[in-house]
Formats: sequence, structure tokens, C-alpha cells
Amino acid sequence: MDVLMTSTNVTTDELGTCTTSVDVRVQQRDTGGSLGDTWCARSWANGRCDRFRVRVDTGTIAAYATNVNFEIRHTICHEIGHTVGLWHYGHGDPYTVSADSGGGNNCMRSGVWDSGASWTRVYGVHDIAAINSNW
Repeated sequence: MDVLMTSTNVTTDELGTCTTSVDVRVQQRDTGGSLGDTWCARSWANGRCDRFRVRVDTGTIAAYATNVNFEIRHTICHEIGHTVGLWHYGHGDPYTVSADSGGGNNCMRSGVWDSGASWTRVYGVHDIAAINSNW
């Protein structure tokens, strides 16, 4: 959440407990084989999501990643990106333009990227512009 707040117009607060005012809840849970997932738990009548749930599967991450902690950081950055409307980069996903330096290398790139490189835990220039245009 810190990366989102420091690089975009989005304001974040980290709360210790979930209340009705929480917009994004991050949990360590079994996802059935994916590194993580994001889904809308509650929508407004206009279809806009009011509350997101982000699940990170540390068991699956441990099965595929060489450096578990680096991949957890990448996965959380990636899933939080979905809560503000971002899509994937790479691995055959439909959104594979090279809008960012490094050919789209940022945390929205799908897959295991556990090297600890700085791009695995930040949003790209293109993504920051997209987020800021909506906030």
C-alpha cells in the first residue's frame, strides 16, 4: 500500500481490524493454485466495487518461488494494482504494450518474479498515469 500512496494520487491507511470502512482487505489464504487473486466482495448499485478482497497464497508461492519474501511483495503489489483498475503485463495477457521503460517490467507483470529487482514492487509510468486519471 505504501508504494501505491507514494507514487500515485491514492491515499491509503493501514488498519489493524476490518470495519465497514475498509476498502481493501488483504489475507493469506489458499487460492487453489494461483499466487494471489483479487475479487470484489461488495459492489454499489452502479457496479463500482466498494470492497475488494485480496488473497495471497504463501503455500503456492513457496512451491514456485526461490525467494518467497520477494515474491510475496511482488504478488501483493500486483493484486493491489487490480483494486485500482490495473491489468496484467506479459505471459500472453492482452495488455502487453511496452508503455513503461523495461518493456512493461513492473509489479503488474504476471508470474513468479522473485529476484528482488526494484521493478517487481513498483508500478510503471503508464500505470501511475492510469491510476492518477481515476483518482
